[in-house]
Amino acid sequence: MTLAALLRRFAAAYLVLLVVLAVVLQLAGASSSMGGNMAALIGAMTWVCVDFTKKNGRYFTREEKRRAVLGMLAIDMALQAVVAVAVSLFLSVPAPALVPMLLALLFVGVLHALAIWFYVASPASSTRRPKPGATRTTAERRPVQGVPMEGSRRDGHRSRHGSGSCFSCASRR
Repeated sequence: MTLAALLRRFAAAYLVLLVVLAVVLQLAGASSSMGGNMAALIGAMTWVCVDFTKKNGRYFTREEKRRAVLGMLAIDMALQAVVAVAVSLFLSVPAPALVPMLLALLFVGVLHALAIWFYVASPASSTRRPKPGATRTTAERRPVQGVPMEGSRRDGHRSRHGSGSCFSCASRR
């Protein structure tokens, strides 16, 4: 999966989650909240990051993290700005009241930037995870004392030496 595909999926998922959340909250008689926006943001980030990891068999590289965080933040702020402008036009808010709205948008942007960075690019998210279903490497399959390996003698001794040239193997004949 490319980074462009990840950002397209993020935009679609985030927009759908925001709309569904707004409808559900409206039907429940509650008002939209910062918690709801964060839930939509985290849900969209989780889905696209897990999908990226599954499709590529790895997590983001350092450069991909930077681009993913900036792309997600740009998409987030664009959607927040569109919603803020639409609400202000719908409610016929006078021009002087736009300044507090812009300050609130800046505040939301800072909080969402921290959430996106923490979730996508923090050092805790960069631990290397093996691809699901991947087999272990030969180095990870070292023989354990007393446990036979495939294609070896009953005790696995010959597989560690490759031949019977050691003193222990010669004494057992």
